[in-house]
Amino acid sequence: MTTNVEKGFDENDDARSSTKLKKFMKRVGKLPVSVFRNVWKVGREDPRRVIHALKERHCAKD
Repeated sequence: MTTNVEKGFDENDDARSSTKLKKFMKRVGKLPVSVFRNVWKVGREDPRRVIHALKERHCAKD
């Protein structure tokens, strides 16, 4: 019978994957805020660009 160490598994694999998952979820959670801030910044600079982009997106749906 082989053990996990002999197969190449490490006891810390679960801990590492859990840490990676937490970091990934933290980054994904920040995405909507980042997008909103970027849109808000562009809207302040030139509101016509945002309005045009929304109109184009609306037409592209159909």
